[in-house]
Amino acid sequence: MSFHLPLLVLLLLLTSACTNNNNTSSPIANEPIDNRPTATTTPAQKTPPKATYAKLNASTYAGKVSAYQEKTFLEFISIKQAAYNKAEAGQGNRIDTLYKVSYLPFKDQELYLYQTVLDHARGGSKQWCLTIIKNGEYLIDEHIITTASFDKMEFHKMEIGDTALEFTAIDSDEVEKTFSIPYDGKAIQ
Repeated sequence: MSFHLPLLVLLLLLTSACTNNNNTSSPIANEPIDNRPTATTTPAQKTPPKATYAKLNASTYAGKVSAYQEKTFLEFISIKQAAYNKAEAGQGNRIDTLYKVSYLPFKDQELYLYQTVLDHARGGSKQWCLTIIKNGEYLIDEHIITTASFDKMEFHKMEIGDTALEFTAIDSDEVEKTFSIPYDGKAIQ
């Protein structure tokens, strides 16, 4: 029995030592668990978009552009793209314009094309004409492009397979360049 007494005293001392660590005078021990301070994390910063423009929807109306026509068209709108890149601090790689594309998606991008042609016409560096062919018949032949006439043509009412547009430009060295845009989605020959 004498052997059990020191063991019992030792167990009592250990028990009292363990319970003394949970001192009720500690302010944190009295706080509910939900109120205890937690480690704070800084929210991740969002990266700003590289360019600010409204992306146009894809369209089912597409006309294939030949290599020559693509090169000609790039010449027509390269000034526009350069100005856009400058405005966007070099980050303006627009996929919603007709710049550097092999297919022209219509109904949602034709207005950009028309505006570009008009801008060149206003600039006076080239003389522009517009020909509209519908089912093989010339509706408008070599019509000088002006803002007023463009607005009255109501291109948004054109239907697929209905009309082909043909743009003709006379360059500063008097060389005539022409490219046509069908609305039938077939390859331009």
